[in-house]
Amino acid sequence: MGDINDILSGKKLEQFIKDEREKVIPYLSKRYRVPTEEAEDAFQDGLVALFEAVNSGRFKEEQHEYSLVRYFHTCCKNQLLKKLGKIEKETIPSDPDELGTGDYDISALEDDNQHNEDIELMQDILADLPKKCRSLIWGKYHDGFSATEMAAMLNYNSDRVAITSLNRCMEKLRNRFNETRRLYDEK
Repeated sequence: MGDINDILSGKKLEQFIKDEREKVIPYLSKRYRVPTEEAEDAFQDGLVALFEAVNSGRFKEEQHEYSLVRYFHTCCKNQLLKKLGKIEKETIPSDPDELGTGDYDISALEDDNQHNEDIELMQDILADLPKKCRSLIWGKYHDGFSATEMAAMLNYNSDRVAITSLNRCMEKLRNRFNETRRLYDEK
């Protein structure tokens, strides 16, 4: 897959920009009802924010490519919202490999070994899921994206398709988790 610097240089960078431009600009224009020019500005500002995050170390090389895309989409969204005056500061996910969700505080479980093992297992299983599943689960439970937002970002035909796909992905995650836990418990 290559490291982040590899992805963000030369031909790979050109392809990344081309691919993401086709997704992000129409999504921002449609979702936030702004002219294409404003969405393009947010896209450009999002690229700057992404490069700053990579250079400053806020976005680490060991993170997966799907994390780069999610991170970049969030950068673009936040840049547009800042421009529209809807948020004061950037709220960008810090570590896509953590399975933190709204009210689920991983740090509160540090003393409980079983919970820590379950979290590690969940992270391992999530990493093995297909890229779209990881993006759906991460987008919903970490970034808090709506079904409509996820459908637009991942090129689904509708929010219902995104919800159905998310439910299937969650079922895969649950089944793999339960099967693996059962095998560990038998040992």
